[in-house]
Amino acid sequence: YFQLAFGLAMILPLDKNVRFGLLCVACVPGGGLGHVAVVISKADLPLSLTMNLISTVTMLGNIHHVFVVVE
Repeated sequence: YFQLAFGLAMILPLDKNVRFGLLCVACVPGGGLGHVAVVISKADLPLSLTMNLISTVTMLGNIHHVFVVVE
């Protein structure tokens, strides 16, 4: 997802704040809607939360790439 968002952020004439938000959302594609789908489907919620936590921590570790693109 990040590569697609990166391409869109570079091609489209977006404001710096919108570009930053787009790249941050692309780094963590699961989001809150994923938890809703897990609850509705009665799947493994602790596994979903753990995977989302790992994804969020990974995004925070890679946030310096987002700042370079935004500038």
